[in-house]
Amino acid sequence: MKGASKVLIALAAVAITMGAIWHSNRVVPPKEATWDDVKAEARQGGYQLITTDELSRQYTAKPESPASRRYPPGMGIPHRSY
Repeated sequence: MKGASKVLIALAAVAITMGAIWHSNRVVPPKEATWDDVKAEARQGGYQLITTDELSRQYTAKPESPASRRYPPGMGIPHRSY
């Protein structure tokens, strides 16, 4: 009887281990994002959502160079000599 109880305990341990491994490695389908989820995450993260039309306007607009913001007109942009 002692041998049988040891075998049952060993089998139970193996079954519990196998169940834990299966449970931790199962595939969970990703959640489908809705437009309300996107807006809520943008609000929470401090982002501003724009439409594709606004994106197109920003993309085609003439960019302002970073140097022109730092140096007033006529001041010139310093150059490094290497």
